[in-house]
Amino acid sequence: MKRQGLSKMLQMLSLSTVVMILLTGTLSAGDRHHSCSNRTLKGSYGLFGDGTVVGVGPNVVIAIFTYDGDGNLTGTGTSKTNGTVVHFTLTGTYTVDENCNVTDTVVFPSGATATHEYVIVDNGEEFYFINSTPGTTTSGSVNGGVGKKQFPKNDD
Repeated sequence: MKRQGLSKMLQMLSLSTVVMILLTGTLSAGDRHHSCSNRTLKGSYGLFGDGTVVGVGPNVVIAIFTYDGDGNLTGTGTSKTNGTVVHFTLTGTYTVDENCNVTDTVVFPSGATATHEYVIVDNGEEFYFINSTPGTTTSGSVNGGVGKKQFPKNDD
């Protein structure tokens, strides 16, 4: 009987120890949570994206977007769609939520607009994005890509 009681006590002690370790790990992980804001995106980022323009053909884009940390952005870039190369400039606005999700709206000199959604990673050094501009069944863009901070040690 004493042996059985000792065995149960050791099991309970082991279980309690495991629970404490798990709770401590969870609390520590919570301490490492970082929230984002518009200031998380500040400086210039090199972008690469590819995909398809529906009804036209394959598309690839390289660009430099510069974020001011206050919700404004500018950009220059080059795209190639179904063999046609176009150079572009744009301006726009962006919003970063506390979970590091981003939405933007950009305006080209022609007046055309585009929207994107991103997720920020690596403490603001990088992001992944998709083109979220509404399309139709015969037009639109299915693109995604990555942006990386050009000068990680500087705020530009």
